[in-house]
Amino acid sequence: MTESPSAARILVADDDAQLCDALVQLLGVAGYSVQTAGDGYACIEGIRAFEPDVLVLDLSMPNLDGYGVIREMEVLDLASQPPDVIVLTGHGGISEGARAIRSGAIGFLTKPARNVELLTLIDRAVAARRALDQKLSAFTESRKHWECSVACQRRNIRHVVNHIAAEIEVTGLVPSRGIPRILMAADEAITNAVVHGGLEVGSLIEERADSLGFEQACAIREAEAGHGDRRVTVALDINPDELVITIQDQGPGFDVSGLPDPGDPDALLRASGRGIIIMQSLLDEVRFEDAGRRTIMVQRARGTIEASAKQVM
Repeated sequence: MTESPSAARILVADDDAQLCDALVQLLGVAGYSVQTAGDGYACIEGIRAFEPDVLVLDLSMPNLDGYGVIREMEVLDLASQPPDVIVLTGHGGISEGARAIRSGAIGFLTKPARNVELLTLIDRAVAARRALDQKLSAFTESRKHWECSVACQRRNIRHVVNHIAAEIEVTGLVPSRGIPRILMAADEAITNAVVHGGLEVGSLIEERADSLGFEQACAIREAEAGHGDRRVTVALDINPDELVITIQDQGPGFDVSGLPDPGDPDALLRASGRGIIIMQSLLDEVRFEDAGRRTIMVQRARGTIEASAKQVM
């Protein structure tokens, strides 16, 4: 094991002891602090104790494979940002590496990996994390706030979500892989506020005894004074601890006690409340205030703003 208090920390997880020894030598000479783990469970313990910047992960390990490690990382309560994952695969080649990228890895190499390629990936990952740390340090005492108000017209939903994406990206605090989860939840919440809150499309369909289709009902409400001119206000607040999106509509609200149980496996199969279940599955917290007219969605930071494997943040 190579130790250096100021060096970036690399955890190598592989059941090939000779490969681990070789990477300890290689990365130590490159100036990194290195520890190793021989199986998936030892890797999880190493992440907790060592808090590595980068995890070099073999996919085929005993007890818990590399995919299992990536899944477990999503729910670990860490004091710092989870490590960036570089996957080593000996089987499956590019297809296996692509699957790892979809699971949250930032890069992959097929064994036997060339030293220069591995060092290049690690150097890039460490440089990106150091740049993020600098932005976070400059951001520590400040907050990013953005707010807008739009009429209850469905065409406005995509514009608002695009603005949220731009405002999140400009801070540089949210890893790119965590942004889609936030935007998906925001899209669901703003759609609910516009369609079901301001436009009250559900009540119109009920009044017409289901003789109206959804699209027709939306078009009628959008053209009506008192519905289409209602406003939805969206606010975004980002600080180093959390990202918060607040959506306020001018509709009649709803009975919050009737919300679906997020633990019910059949909840996603029902038309009513499905969007809320999706929102709750994507972010750390979703709550409703003002008789359901205000939705507050929270993604908390883990060291930096990191989505659940995400990652917000």
